[in-house]
Amino acid sequence: MGMVYNRTGQYENAVKEFQVALQRDPLNDDGYRGLAHAYQLLGNMGEAEQTFQKAIQLRPQYWGGYAWLGGLYYRQSRYEDAARMYTEMIALAPDSFRGYSNLGGMYLFQGRYRDAIPQFQRSVSVFPSSDAYSNLGVAYFLEGRYLDAAQTYEKALAVGDNDATSYLVWGNLAEAYYWVPGQRERAIRLYEKALTLAQEPLRINPHDAVALEHIALFNAMLHRSDIAYSYLRRALQISPSDSELLFTAGKVNAQLGKQEEAVQFLEEAVKAGYSVFFVRDDPLFHAMATNVHFQSLVHK
Repeated sequence: MGMVYNRTGQYENAVKEFQVALQRDPLNDDGYRGLAHAYQLLGNMGEAEQTFQKAIQLRPQYWGGYAWLGGLYYRQSRYEDAARMYTEMIALAPDSFRGYSNLGGMYLFQGRYRDAIPQFQRSVSVFPSSDAYSNLGVAYFLEGRYLDAAQTYEKALAVGDNDATSYLVWGNLAEAYYWVPGQRERAIRLYEKALTLAQEPLRINPHDAVALEHIALFNAMLHRSDIAYSYLRRALQISPSDSELLFTAGKVNAQLGKQEEAVQFLEEAVKAGYSVFFVRDDPLFHAMATNVHFQSLVHK
C-alpha cells in the first residue's frame, strides 16, 4: 500500500503505511526505502536521511542502504557525499554495475568527465544497462561529442526501452541529435516521441514533477512556449527548490530567448547545489557567452 501511495502521489498516506510495515517488521529494507522515499517526495529531506541512515545501521554490510542514501544525497546536490556512499557500495558489491554507474554520475556533476567515463565503461562491461549507457552519453554530450552521445543513447534504448522513465533517454537522444549538424529534423521527431512517453507517468501521478519538468523542456525545444511555461509552472509549484528543476527552468527560458530569466533560474540552481559545470558546458547556453550575468555565474 505504501508503494501504491508513493506512485500515485499520496505521500502522507504512504508514510503511514510504511510506518505500520516497519512496526510489524523492523528489519524490512523495503520498508525503510519506501518510507524515506515518501519523506523525500514530501520535501522532508532530514527525515529521509535519518531513515536511510537507520537502515544502514541495521544492516551495515548490505550495499543497498548506501545506494539509497547516495541517491538522496544526489537529489540534494551533495555530490561528494553521494560519491562516498557509492564508493562504499562498490566495496561491498564489486560486481554491481549500478555502483560504477552511480559513482561515475557523481564525477560528472563535479566536472570530472574523464574520471566518469571509465566508471561507465566498467559498468556496461559488467552489465549493459540503460542507466550506464545514458550516463556515458551525458559525459560525451558535455564534452561536445554529440554524435558519440547520440549513438550511446541509442544503445541505452536498445537494452532498456520499457522503463517508465524511458522518455528521459528519448529526450536525451533528441537533444544530442539537435546539436549534430544536419540532424534537427530528426531531433524534432525524437522530441515528439519523448513527449508522448512522458504523458504516461502523469496519467498515473499528476504530481510527478520530473515528468512535468521534462514535458516543459521538450515543448520549449519545439518552440511551443505557452505549453512549455504551463508545465514548468506546475513543476515549480510542486518542487520549487529542486536544483535540477531550476536548471531545467533555465534551459527552457534560454531556448525561448529569455536570457535574463534563464540566468536567474541558473543562479538559483547553482545556489541550491547544482553543478556549475553542467551550466558551463551545456550547448544551449553557448549563445549566452556574451551575457555578463551568465559569465559572472560560471566564472564565480
